[in-house]
Amino acid sequence: MIRYIMLVALMVFPLGTSFSQKPPPTPRSSPVTIRGEIVSRLYESESGGFKIAFPYTPRIETTPIDAVFGKSEITTYTLPTALATYGVVILDFPTDLTDLLDLNYRFDQLRDAQAAQMKARVMSDAELNFGTRYGRESVIESDSVTMSLRAIAAGPRLFVVSVATPGRLSQQTGSSLAGNQARIKRFFDSFEITKVPVSAQKRVELPEDFGLSFGDNSLRSDFFGITMSLPAGWTVLNNTQVDEFLAIGRDSALRVGKTSVEHFAPGRIRMLTIVSKGDPEVEILHASMTFMAERVPFPTFLPKHLTDAYVANFLSDAEKVTKSSTDIVLGGTDFVWVETHDSSSGAYKRLFVTNRKGISFQVVLTYIDPKDLAEMMVSMNSLKFNGD
Repeated sequence: MIRYIMLVALMVFPLGTSFSQKPPPTPRSSPVTIRGEIVSRLYESESGGFKIAFPYTPRIETTPIDAVFGKSEITTYTLPTALATYGVVILDFPTDLTDLLDLNYRFDQLRDAQAAQMKARVMSDAELNFGTRYGRESVIESDSVTMSLRAIAAGPRLFVVSVATPGRLSQQTGSSLAGNQARIKRFFDSFEITKVPVSAQKRVELPEDFGLSFGDNSLRSDFFGITMSLPAGWTVLNNTQVDEFLAIGRDSALRVGKTSVEHFAPGRIRMLTIVSKGDPEVEILHASMTFMAERVPFPTFLPKHLTDAYVANFLSDAEKVTKSSTDIVLGGTDFVWVETHDSSSGAYKRLFVTNRKGISFQVVLTYIDPKDLAEMMVSMNSLKFNGD
């Protein structure tokens, strides 16, 4: 069954682990005292909105990126020393990071990307409560480096605080272990958020009613402002049948183990309707068109990131990509589509995604016979979008 949820991908960033660069000059900053001992100098970034005890002044770099919500930039503060590499990374999102489900996926992606970049193992990964702010603390070990991370959400800003220490921390003893643990603790304990930016946008919630109607082999949604012809003689499933197929899809996704039941909450995902070639009460369906709406954290999201995230996170072992994310214009509107094939059932799924009024409008074509696909594509090419 189709995985119905498109994740918003996080733009991840591997963190530096160099220990060989010369230290920068002594900073013009005041010392910080932790438990009565001056351990470092307190560095403050007014633009970054934080204070932290870097041993010396860090190097600051700003890098432009193509994020899920459009053009953005990542700011990194790094300081390599002979005994550790310290870092703070900042990424601003257009909306406040308040959705715990979405945040946890971002933290998972950050953890997994860092582990992959280091060719390392995740040794620990736990929820972090930084005062009233939500976060994640992870420890990742390669054969030569241990990366200790804290990711913290503050309004629309994501902070990632890191300390990379030489060797495998889990196998160290004596002065080596004590020294590395002390450096990590000092750096983490000194971190303070001094300013939180105001979000530029608000998340768009799903409406109660999409104004869906049917007539003369056509579909209409007043909310999305669309009209579309449907294949002649096909069946529009009733609400009870649509709910049953949503439950089947939810159970299938949970068996794969890459999602959670919270994804299927009515406020997050809405299956608008299913149009099938045949009656599901009396025969097996070999072709169908499923129409969905999904709430996305950022109203300026780019559809390609959703189709890419779907491929990366929600395919079963039997499903393989036959066509990667591809741009297409339907009804004068930009879509992105991707296609997969399930070797266990022989079914193909072609997913189309567009950003409509800050909400993800999605159509999934499921088929076995290419003739059915051709008939459904005639319908897709009949899409018309009215003005907003």
